[in-house]
Amino acid sequence: MVQGMRITKVVLNVNDLEKMRGFYEEVVGLTVLHSTSSGLELGVKEDGVGLLTLQKGTHKSKEPTAGLYHTAFLLPSREDLSSFLKHMLERKGPVEGASYHGYSEAIYLSDPEGNGIEVYSDFPKEEWDVKPDGSIEGVTQAIDTEGLLGMSVPAQSKLPSGTTVGHIHLSVSDLHKSAAFYQDVLGFEKKYDFFHQAKFLASGFYHHHIALNTWEGTGLKKRNPGQMGLDRFVIELPDQKTADTIKANLAEHKVNFKEISEGKSITVSDPDGIVVKLTMK
Repeated sequence: MVQGMRITKVVLNVNDLEKMRGFYEEVVGLTVLHSTSSGLELGVKEDGVGLLTLQKGTHKSKEPTAGLYHTAFLLPSREDLSSFLKHMLERKGPVEGASYHGYSEAIYLSDPEGNGIEVYSDFPKEEWDVKPDGSIEGVTQAIDTEGLLGMSVPAQSKLPSGTTVGHIHLSVSDLHKSAAFYQDVLGFEKKYDFFHQAKFLASGFYHHHIALNTWEGTGLKKRNPGQMGLDRFVIELPDQKTADTIKANLAEHKVNFKEISEGKSITVSDPDGIVVKLTMK
């Protein structure tokens, strides 16, 4: 197990860059930080840190493949989630669901090109269902809508300072192979196994930084470079020792990887062709 890793950014290949820009700015509440003719980076203006990159895709596959289930944006507080829910209701946002998970409350939606999104806030860690072996079990129940809407905070059209990518959830073709990669090679620890349909993995004490599921079926095809949807996601490593450990794991498991700028970043593909970029803090 490797401590201190976290997801910092998700990169999507998109078809209609302007339509997607409008959605993530006006509906989700991100702000464009940098923009070129072929892509743009969004985040929270006050923080100046990119959380999501949209870039023009080149490969329009008609077949379902492994890839993104949802990108999960973590808000600093429950009050912020209340503001987001009120914003969704005011503008009649495309909310697809909302759940209480024991350790968090979450609101779910999809962007215009079908990429899943979760916006959530965590409960205090002392309220989580932590088992003696360190596993953290979640539940899926109805969210306390009345409680959230009853909080004395206004709707906010922009996500607040301190918003991060709390986790990423992936659709995979083989749960065992994917879990082995993220656990044995990258060093994440299993926190919860949902009836052998989904696994939730974390680095250190958290409910999950990466989730894997086969809810869209087993045997999904691998991703192709430039394909619409998830292009890659970024994991920040806490120190050089962690990078060295992961490189040793990659070599031991005979996984090809690309190292850039004298070890400042490592790029590798998981068993489904999902690209993972590992960067130093």
